[in-house]
Amino acid sequence: MNDINVSVTIPATKIVKGEKGKSLYTIYFITITLEKNMIKSTWSIERRFTDFFELRKQLKQDFPTIREIQFPTKKLVNNFTDKTINKRKKTFQQFFTQILQQLRTDSLLINEAFCNFLEIPPGAIEKMIDNEQSNNNQYQNNINGYNNSNPNINVSYVTTSTKNNNEELIKVVNNYSGSDNDGEVFELDLETTYQE
Repeated sequence: MNDINVSVTIPATKIVKGEKGKSLYTIYFITITLEKNMIKSTWSIERRFTDFFELRKQLKQDFPTIREIQFPTKKLVNNFTDKTINKRKKTFQQFFTQILQQLRTDSLLINEAFCNFLEIPPGAIEKMIDNEQSNNNQYQNNINGYNNSNPNINVSYVTTSTKNNNEELIKVVNNYSGSDNDGEVFELDLETTYQE
């Protein structure tokens, strides 16, 4: 699981008036991305200051080293100024960045408080791992089938992918190389481009 990349960003905030005349509060919009090789899952959630506070409290029990990570203080006044909201947003972003840098991803992805806070869909991680294994098995079966039906030909492949951020396209190139019955070396690039 440690080769799953987790990205947490806080792109925006919004001040909301509580129900039935209750006081104002700030909503933090959070985007979460799980990525393993070519498989990617992204979703967004909304959280309040108290949600972050509870997460930190629970994580400190399981990971005492996070006590040193900066966390915004709770204020009684001036909570809704642009300066305060932007400072908190930045500090929450740094909090997640540092957690993800300091702790093992596989430890976080099995932590109930972390997964609940980020609303990681049940089975999402297992699905990513299963999809990757299925893709790897399919490539290997194709190559093994080709090698078995043509015993004098040996084929190997390398897969590379690039992402064009401007067009949100991913290009996958499978480079097959080997030698045929006469000892002639060949290379074949199969290129696939798809939109994310």
